[in-house]
Amino acid sequence: MHHKAELAAAGVSIHIVAFWPLKSATEWRDQHPSLSEIPLLLDDCKSMPLYQAFGLGKLSKWNTWHPTTRFHYALHKAAGKKVYRARESDIEQGGGNFVVTKTGETLFYKRCATALDRPTVGEMLAAVHLFEKNSDK
Repeated sequence: MHHKAELAAAGVSIHIVAFWPLKSATEWRDQHPSLSEIPLLLDDCKSMPLYQAFGLGKLSKWNTWHPTTRFHYALHKAAGKKVYRARESDIEQGGGNFVVTKTGETLFYKRCATALDRPTVGEMLAAVHLFEKNSDK
């Protein structure tokens, strides 16, 4: 993880929230070496309270199968890389990236429109640094 020291200095911990069964979530994380050190938080597979709390609903068919996403995975596969899909996953389930303080204050909120619509680590860290700066006042 490239920003590990910076995150630790800011007192930030990162978790992957998934609604898959533990075995599927672990297999998915293991396919992404850069995520191997990040702990999993598993949302209840049926009621998905964390997903509901952040308003993460289903993606449209267009956003699920967006041409940019399909092209990305085609390039991935052409390069000989495995395209992983958890057997129990719902590919239309929307996701997002969030930065939440220990007290539950949301510092950063990004509901993703497609599988590739993700913020940079820098964007999320900027929210952490702004919070730190404002906390020092």
